[in-house]
Amino acid sequence: MKALADVHVHNFLSSCCRDRTATAENYIKRYAELGVKVLGFANHTWDDRVAGNNEWYHKQNLNFEMQIKSQLPADRLGIKVLIGAETEFCGMTKTLGMSAEGAKELDFLLIPHSHVHMKNFVIPDIPEVLAARKKIKNKLMEALGVSEGKAKEMASRLNQKELEPFFEGERTDYPKYVADFLVQSFEDLMFHPELEKILKVVPVSIAHPFQPCGDGAISEEIISHISDETFHRLFKMAAERKIGLEINPYCNLPHRLNYYKIAIEEGCKFTLGSDTHTIQGAEKIAEAEPALEALGLTEENLMDFIRI
Repeated sequence: MKALADVHVHNFLSSCCRDRTATAENYIKRYAELGVKVLGFANHTWDDRVAGNNEWYHKQNLNFEMQIKSQLPADRLGIKVLIGAETEFCGMTKTLGMSAEGAKELDFLLIPHSHVHMKNFVIPDIPEVLAARKKIKNKLMEALGVSEGKAKEMASRLNQKELEPFFEGERTDYPKYVADFLVQSFEDLMFHPELEKILKVVPVSIAHPFQPCGDGAISEEIISHISDETFHRLFKMAAERKIGLEINPYCNLPHRLNYYKIAIEEGCKFTLGSDTHTIQGAEKIAEAEPALEALGLTEENLMDFIRI
């Protein structure tokens, strides 16, 4: 099966996109060259109707990101162009960064539950990191005479490796910690009351499900802590709610293909996304094709809104 849709595309309105050539018009031209028929822009977006965003999202509110609608060229070169968003689900606080009212402005919505690189926003730091930062904060206040706020800010700059000499007590099994979080956050998202309202407004797909951003090198170890039985239970929830799962260029690994096969068994539908942040990255959508082939997917397995 060819990947003829890409609905996880970031242009220059996303703060993580540093490609100034990544305009809507240039993406449309590039995808037309690649033969892609459905293009969905999904810039990082937080709806200001929802409390709890962090500094990174302050600029990336819904009004700012919806500028893209006015930037679309009249000639779409035969491509079906959709305007969606990638919002945030902060599992640690059960906060969903989009309201049903805001979703009315969108053609679709992507929701990740796996941005585990966003510590103390999406996922809490492990207990020993939190304890070490508190200890260093107190030492800085005592040694330098700085305010608590300043000492806390200085301690927050230290990464886990730098904090390890200050760890005490039993160490957290980090892969299991992340696995448990991914399971709980996925389930919490399925039962989120605002998501139930959003599903009446726009189609929703889970961006890079169970693909822990920032921890890709140990993803196999993380996934090993999640049983097939658990995946069956979670993906049944998604299928019952008609929530899709994203297939992307990072699915071509045995442990990921395994849980996508379970999703198929449970009746899930899928979206396709490159998660590109550059014009050059548009070519990455073709790298999802081996996974589509391995899973035996056809257009019938895709969510309706991305079908040609």
